[in-house]
Amino acid sequence: VVYCETPANPTCRLTDLDAVGRAVDAKYGTREQDPEGARRPFVMVDGTFATPYHQRSLDAVGIDVAIQSATKYLGGHSDLLAGAVTSRSTTFLHEVAKVQKLI
Repeated sequence: VVYCETPANPTCRLTDLDAVGRAVDAKYGTREQDPEGARRPFVMVDGTFATPYHQRSLDAVGIDVAIQSATKYLGGHSDLLAGAVTSRSTTFLHEVAKVQKLI
């Protein structure tokens, strides 16, 4: 797994997601070349600090998974506990669904 948080909390440093995706693609090949993930790690981005409205992580080249905490920024009143894991990889989403059923 290659994991990024952008903007980073608390420094607000930004990560160039296209550069991260291209670097992983250059070393391991693209997801299309390795659809089952046997060799290429999943590239995950936590974009909570920017919110999904301001940052569309899955639109960046080579990013497989976007993670958002919906508690603070989407709820705003500490009256809910929520989050989202989104991906274009059906293999990854299938595995997430299996784990979700176990919990």
